[in-house]
Amino acid sequence: MTKQDEEFLKMLLETFRGEAEEGINNISNALLELEKDLLPEKKMQLIEATFRDFHSLKGAARSVNLPNIEKICQAAESVFSGLKKKELEISPQLIDLIVISINGIRELLNSNSSEQDSILEKRTIEIAESLEQAANGIYKAAVKVKTPEFAIPQEKPIASDTTIRIPVATIDSLMAQIEELRTIKYSGKDLTNEIKKISFEMSLLRKDIFKYKEKVRDRRSLNTNTFDKSDDNELIISSEISEFFEKINSHLKSLENNVNVINASSVRNYHYASTQIDIVTQNMKMLIMMPYSTLLQNIPMLVRDLSREQGKDVELIITGAIIETDRRILNELKDPLIHIIRNCIDHGIEIPEIRKKKNKSPKAKINISISQLNSTTAEILITDDGSGIDLKNLRKKVKNFQNNSDAEDGNLTDKELMPYVFHSGISTKNVVSEISGRGLGLAIVREKVERLGGSVFVDSKQNFGTVFKINIPFDLASFHGVEIVVSGQSFLIPTTYVERVMKISNDKILSLKNRQAIDVDGQAVSLVKLSDTLGINKTNLNPEEKNVQSIIILQTTESRVAFLVDNIIGEQEVLIKSLGNQLHSVRNILGATVLGNGKTILVLSVPDLLSSAEKQSFSSWTIPIETSNKQISKKKLNILIAEDSITSRMMLKNILESAGYNVTATVDGLNAYETLASGGFDLVVSDVDMPRMSGFTLTEKIRGDSRFSEIPVILVTSLESKEDRERGIDVGASAYVIKRSFDQSNLLEIIKKII
Repeated sequence: MTKQDEEFLKMLLETFRGEAEEGINNISNALLELEKDLLPEKKMQLIEATFRDFHSLKGAARSVNLPNIEKICQAAESVFSGLKKKELEISPQLIDLIVISINGIRELLNSNSSEQDSILEKRTIEIAESLEQAANGIYKAAVKVKTPEFAIPQEKPIASDTTIRIPVATIDSLMAQIEELRTIKYSGKDLTNEIKKISFEMSLLRKDIFKYKEKVRDRRSLNTNTFDKSDDNELIISSEISEFFEKINSHLKSLENNVNVINASSVRNYHYASTQIDIVTQNMKMLIMMPYSTLLQNIPMLVRDLSREQGKDVELIITGAIIETDRRILNELKDPLIHIIRNCIDHGIEIPEIRKKKNKSPKAKINISISQLNSTTAEILITDDGSGIDLKNLRKKVKNFQNNSDAEDGNLTDKELMPYVFHSGISTKNVVSEISGRGLGLAIVREKVERLGGSVFVDSKQNFGTVFKINIPFDLASFHGVEIVVSGQSFLIPTTYVERVMKISNDKILSLKNRQAIDVDGQAVSLVKLSDTLGINKTNLNPEEKNVQSIIILQTTESRVAFLVDNIIGEQEVLIKSLGNQLHSVRNILGATVLGNGKTILVLSVPDLLSSAEKQSFSSWTIPIETSNKQISKKKLNILIAEDSITSRMMLKNILESAGYNVTATVDGLNAYETLASGGFDLVVSDVDMPRMSGFTLTEKIRGDSRFSEIPVILVTSLESKEDRERGIDVGASAYVIKRSFDQSNLLEIIKKII
C-alpha cells in the first residue's frame, strides 16, 4: 500500500468515526423513546429508523475494514428485523442488550491498542451471539462493557463548496491568539487616558504661568507708578521675566495643541481597533460555540442505566439545550453534571414502592433546564422530585467532621447548613457505594464550577426534592475583576465573588470571640488582613494608624469573609492566563493577567482565600472600640447615588453610610431620575458617563423639573477636561469631583458645604 493510500484510508477512518458517532446517538435516543408508552404507529417508525441506522453503520464499517463492528450491526439488524415483523416484542431486557451492543461499538471505535484485540474479539462474539439468540426469542446476558468516552476525531481539513473541516486544536490555537488582542485593546484604552492626563496637566501648568505673569505685571505697574528711578533695573528684569513667560506660555500652548491632536488620533485609533478586535473575537467565538445538547447527549442513557441498576423509574426532561456556549466550558462541565445526576438518583430519588407510600408518582422526574441569565452568564438548573437532603443527618455529619458545635446546637440555619454538602468528606449517605457516599462528588462539582468563574448553589425541601443551580459564563475570554493593593502589591479578585467593597471607620470594627469582625446588614462577618492570608505582610504601614479602613467582602457558596486591604483601585476587564502545569496548584492563586499599562499581576483564587482565612489563627491586630452615648438629634440626610460601576457604587454607598447618611443607590441616570419621584432626597451624587442617561443629562432634567430643581447635584467622574468641567457647571452641577484626585474626606467635606 502506498503512502497516498494510507493517508486516504486514515482520512476515511476519521470520517467514519464522525458518522458512527451520529448513528450511535440516534440509536440511543430511539431506544429511550421505545421504552415509553407510545402509539403503535410511532413505535414502528422508531424501529424502522433504528433498523436503517444499524444497516448504514454496518455498510460503513465494512468499507473501512472494521469487521467486529460489522458483526455486531449484522446481529442487531436481525433483532430489529424481528421487531418489524412483530415476531419480537420490545422489553427492558431487549433494550438492555441493544445498549450493551452500542457501548461495545463505542469501545471498538476508540480502541487503538493491539494488545486489546483478543479481548475485544471475545466481547464482539459474545455480544453478537446474544443478539442472534434474542432475535430467536432466547435471552442470554452478554458481557457488559463500560461505556467509553467518545473521543472527538482529529480530522484533516476536508474542503467542499460551502464548508471546511478544521481540527479542534487549530481553532483553539487561533482563539488563544485572538484573545491576546484583547490585551492590546486594554492597553489602547489606558494609553488614551494617559495622553488625556498629560494634556490636562499642561493646561494646569499654563494657567499657573498665566497667574504668575499677572502678578509680575501688577508688580511692574505698581513700580512704574512710584516714579522711583532707582527701580529701573528691577523694571527691566520684570519685563524680561514677563517676556520669558510669554515665550514659555506660547511653547506650552503649541505643545498642548500637538498633544490634543495626538490624543484625538489616539482616541480614534483606539475606538477603531477596539471595534475590530471585538468583531473578530465575536466571529471567532462562533466557531467554538456549541449547544449544550452536545454536553447532554449521553445523559439520557446515563440516567436510564443508573436508575435501572438501582431499581428506580426515572424520567429525564431537558429544556434549553439549544443555547450555545464555549466548547471549553462544555468539556469542563461534563464531570460536574454527571456527579449531580448521580447524586440525584442515588441520594434523592426513592424506589417506586416508597414513592407510592408518599403519595408520589412511581416514576420520578429529573429536570435539566438551561437558560440565559444575562448577556454573559447561563443558568443551569438540575431538579429532582425525590426525598430531598436530610438536614438532620447533615448536621450530625458537619459536627463530626469539623467538631462544629453550632451545627449540632442548631445555631446554623438550614440555609447556612446547606452549602456544607459541597464540602469534601461530607456525605448525607451512610453507606458507601460505587456511585456515591464518599463525600467527593459535590466537592468536585464546586471546585470545577468555581475554577470556570461560575458558582453553584443548592436548595432542598424534605420529601419534595432538591434543586442545584449553576451559574456559568458563556466564554473564558473576558474576565472582570476588582484590582486591590496589599502590602504594596497589586492583585485582582474575580468580581463574581465580590459581595461588596466598603470603607469603615475604626470604631465600627468589633471584637468577637477573640476575632475581628464587622457588622454587615445585621450579621457579624469575620475581618481578616489579606496580607496575613497571603503571607506577604512586609510593609511598615500599620492599619491601626489609619482612621478609615478599606474592606472587600468575598463569598462563595459556604463562606463569607471580609478582608482588609490597603487600597481598592477599581474594576478591570482583563484576559486571565494560566500559570502553567508546574504552578497549577499554587495556593490562593488562580492565574495571572496583564493590565493595559503593561503591569503583570496575579489573580487570586477566592475559594482558596476563604479556606486559608478560616484556618489561620486570627491573632490579628486589635483596635479598641470607642463607645459613645451621644445621640444624633438632627434628622439623617437622604442621598441618591447614580453610578453604573458596581465597584464605585458600593464604595460611594459605604462611604456615605459610614458618615451617617441614608443612601439609595441606582445603576444609571434614568434609574436615578425615576427614583427621585419617590421624594425625600436631599442630595444627588452622580457619575457622568453612564448608559441610558448620562450624569449631564440627569442634572439638566433635575434642574428643569420644578419638583427637584433645588436638590444639589455633585458629579463624581473621571472626565477631567476643561470642556467637561465647564459643561458640568453649565448644566447646573453644584460640584464637580475628579475620581483621579478623589478621596472620601474630600467628598464628605464638599457635601457638608453644600447641605
